[in-house]
Amino acid sequence: MNNDVKKEKLEVKDLILIGVMAILLYACMFVVVLILGMNPVTYLFAPAISGIPAGIVMMLLLSKAPKKGTFFLASTVVAVFFWIMGRLPLDVITMLFCGLIGELLYGALGRKSFRGMAMAHAVYTCGLTLVAFISVVLLKDAFAEAFAMYGESYISKIIELVTPLSLAGLCLLSAFCGIIGAYIGKILLKKHFEKAGVL
Repeated sequence: MNNDVKKEKLEVKDLILIGVMAILLYACMFVVVLILGMNPVTYLFAPAISGIPAGIVMMLLLSKAPKKGTFFLASTVVAVFFWIMGRLPLDVITMLFCGLIGELLYGALGRKSFRGMAMAHAVYTCGLTLVAFISVVLLKDAFAEAFAMYGESYISKIIELVTPLSLAGLCLLSAFCGIIGAYIGKILLKKHFEKAGVL
C-alpha cells in the first residue's frame, strides 16, 4: 500500500521531467505560430496544428510520469510562459482551467490508458486555441490594446474572423488535431508505451 502511494507521488525527477517537457510543449506552439502567424487567416489554425507535434511530447511525458498532477503541472508551466509573454489574465486563467479539466479526465479515464492520455491532450490543444482567441470574443478592446504591436489591420482581421461560432469550430478542430498528435505519439513511442504498460 505504502509503495503504491509512493509510486503515485511526484518526485524531484518527475518535476524536472515535467519542466523540460512543458518547455518543449510551449516550443511546439511557438514554432508553429511563428510560421503560420504571418497571416491572420493561417494564424487562426496555428494553435490547433501545434497540437500535432505537441502530441508526441505529451505522450512521452504522460507515459514516463503517469502520476496525479503531471498533466496539470505541465499545463501550469505553459500558462506561466503565456503570462511572461504578455497574454491577458483571462488567457492565463483559461489555460489553467483547461489544465484542471484535462487532469480530471486523465485521472478518470486512467493514467495508463491511451484514451485518458489522448483526451487530456485534446483538452490541452483546445486550451491553446482558447488562450489565443477567447479574449477576442470576450475582451475585444483589451485584446486590441494588448497586441497593438501587430498592426491595426492584422488585429482588425483577427477580430473580424473570430466569432463565438468560429471559436467553437476552432476548438473542435483543436481537439481533433490533439487526438491525431496523440496517435502519432503512440506510433512513434510504441516500444516505450509497451515498456510503460500503457494500454
